[in-house]
Amino acid sequence: MCELRRSGAGVRLGEWLVEPGAIEAQAEAIVAWCRQALAGSRRPWGIDAFDLAIAVGQGSRRPFSASFHKLSPADCYDEDGLSYRLAAFLESALADARTPLMLAVALFSWGDAAHAALPDGA
Repeated sequence: MCELRRSGAGVRLGEWLVEPGAIEAQAEAIVAWCRQALAGSRRPWGIDAFDLAIAVGQGSRRPFSASFHKLSPADCYDEDGLSYRLAAFLESALADARTPLMLAVALFSWGDAAHAALPDGA
């Protein structure tokens, strides 16, 4: 599984330009993107967990990053779930921003990786 993860199996990437002051809207946009990505993910034996890594940066400014592990699709719908956690991260990452910042997100689907690890025809 580690080799599959390193090779990109189950990984989806997204990028956004984030305006200062648009924190909650951006958190919701990321969660909507996660929902869409997960809708197309495989879930062998009910494996629906995913990890999310996020980085925000601009030019010479030191990038901020965070990782969220062992999330479930339900976290994309809970009021105090992923959206809340992403908004808290973005609040600190964008605290001093005066210009738009680049945001990169990587989602890793454990179900897609497990499916890729299955022998052909399984």
